Amino acid sequence: MTDSEEIVSLKQIAERLGLSHRTITQYRWGTRAERPEGPGTHNVGFPPEDLNIDGKPLWKWGNVERWARETGRGKPISALANVE
Repeated sequence: MTDSEEIVSLKQIAERLGLSHRTITQYRWGTRAERPEGPGTHNVGFPPEDLNIDGKPLWKWGNVERWARETGRGKPISALANVE
């Protein structure tokens, strides 16, 4: 299995991108709570889950990494190449 085929959870995605679990969840669902200036959305094209095992959504890391690079979210692009 290549790195891009590695299966990751929301928690692992958050850790790898240096973002909070809450932020990743908001990106996933495309919504966020109302802000003082009115309702807002985070419809940022987060990739759909690739698998769902016993109700736990999972993604191929390559799909998430590509999304992060294309949208400029998370750690700088050079840091993404060095995830463990």
